Amino acid sequence: MIKRFLVSLLLCLALTFSASVGIAAQNDSSVMNANGVNSNNIIKPQLTVQTKIDISNVKLGERIVLPDGSVLTPISKEEYISKLAKEKNISLQEAYKIESNTIAAGSIYYYNYTKTFSYPKNSGFKAELVATLKLYSQGSFRQIEDVVAIGSKGVSGTHTFRWIQISAYSDPQMGSSKFPTTSVTLGANGYFEVLSQDSINTSVELPGFSFSYSTGNEYIYIIQILCL
Repeated sequence: MIKRFLVSLLLCLALTFSASVGIAAQNDSSVMNANGVNSNNIIKPQLTVQTKIDISNVKLGERIVLPDGSVLTPISKEEYISKLAKEKNISLQEAYKIESNTIAAGSIYYYNYTKTFSYPKNSGFKAELVATLKLYSQGSFRQIEDVVAIGSKGVSGTHTFRWIQISAYSDPQMGSSKFPTTSVTLGANGYFEVLSQDSINTSVELPGFSFSYSTGNEYIYIIQILCL
């Protein structure tokens, strides 16, 4: 990396209702517990992963692995446009038209961003924050033109699991909500659910989790409340 790619991390688990979801693509609202209570009405802990990106002194045009393990991987303009179309729910033709109005002078770079976070109370479970960035550079000046496809996913676990995403967001310049910008905060939150057909001794086999509910043929365990 190069000189100044600032990354700050917040890992916090806080109580939230999964019914107050912004994005919950993987949540199964039909799951009921043994008492006939919809699982969406159960208070669940929420893991927030957040990272701040400053590109003011980053060398562009190549794959960058940062000291904190986050990665910027160059992608094609076509891949970015495909993600832009999906993000805005428009056709590829419309997305190409938007992109054709981009700044003519200087150079445009497209990157996939990934950063992996471990659940602090059980490092065997990891979630990944992902986004796609459009960057502009002219001489020594560079800025972030846009961020699309922000999200998160579970990437590993010691047991069969689901990662339930609650929401994902970008925050240019800590609250201005405007692009272009020289730095942006990316974040997502959600929680792990472990699925098991047998009861688990969480203190021994599954630290950091606690029993949540049962569907009749499955036991569901979720991450415990923790704030760092």
